[in-house]
Amino acid sequence: MKSNNYVKLFLGLACVSVLLVTSCKKDLPAGTYAPASSAQDKETLKEASSSLGDAAGEIIASPGAGAVASFGTSVSKLSLGKKDGFLRTQLTNRFMAVFSASKRVATTRSTTNKTNATGTTTSPDASFPSVSLDYDSHTGTYTYDPTGGDDGKGGFNYSKGGSKIIVNFPGDSAKPYNNNATLTISNFQEVQVADSLFLPSSVNADIKVDGQPMARLTYSASYDPSGLPTELSLVLWVKPFTLTILLNNQASVSKGSLALVEDGKSDPIIAFGATVTFDSPARNSVNSVTEAYIQVKRLRIEGDVNVAALGDAPTGAQLTDNVNISVIVDGSKVGKLVFDDVDKAAYIEFNDGTRDPISTYVDAITAFGSDQK
Repeated sequence: MKSNNYVKLFLGLACVSVLLVTSCKKDLPAGTYAPASSAQDKETLKEASSSLGDAAGEIIASPGAGAVASFGTSVSKLSLGKKDGFLRTQLTNRFMAVFSASKRVATTRSTTNKTNATGTTTSPDASFPSVSLDYDSHTGTYTYDPTGGDDGKGGFNYSKGGSKIIVNFPGDSAKPYNNNATLTISNFQEVQVADSLFLPSSVNADIKVDGQPMARLTYSASYDPSGLPTELSLVLWVKPFTLTILLNNQASVSKGSLALVEDGKSDPIIAFGATVTFDSPARNSVNSVTEAYIQVKRLRIEGDVNVAALGDAPTGAQLTDNVNISVIVDGSKVGKLVFDDVDKAAYIEFNDGTRDPISTYVDAITAFGSDQK
């Protein structure tokens, strides 16, 4: 519907503007802007994309990500028999449910669940757990044995005891007999929603290698009857990066944010958030998007969209008045988004009064994407 298109408009233009502002010369004082040539813009576009790509590579290669991957490698070798069924089919899909719930924070209630022919609500994701996990009966220590398991190709030996689930496994998958890494789940709670859908409501877990912390998860959530989170807080630290996802999803208002930050750095690698107000609890259309922002390191785009005031065919002046987006560098505003009243084309208007059409940079993004295929 058209209201959703305006939400996408804000997010799309924000992303474009982030790349656009990287054409600011590094030696300019905060709050000033010097127009760059088309060639410079395209080169800067590549540099900005490369910067985010490098960050993604650094995350994948980080010590914490390596420890998580090693755990996954150990579990993936398990047979499907009863002996190892807990780790394969129960424990791991709980972690998947945590991240699936976080991924769905932007989903509206109207698209979350489907009603089958009998009128009953079905699970929005068949991979979600359909039976409850009896956490207390599975507490104890699991130690990886590369010659164990039902088929002798890798499994975990189990020793009952304590109030935690402790999993010892090789921190380096190339050394299967060296169980120098430990996954500890110190808290796990879940709730039942829909007919037979069980979702985690509280989780605390961490991974250490040779006694040194490498990853940590803190999660809490509540859900509506369809399984959509109404409140959610996820903090995942994978040395040295922290991902934080927050959501408050109540009645006709949803507020959410995401931030990825590297330890010791003040600016986020990327962060974004918004408050979306709907016409009613039924969420048939969006009234407004406020407190919206996207930040890539020192560059920040923020603003709001008065969707209800735009109607089906807004003029350029109405768009300018109701789509309020600012371009900010190091805390200083360098420009804003405006629309031409004749052709309704979007422009970035900088502090010196100069304007550049947003289409120039959209074309540059498209060209860059094609170059990377």
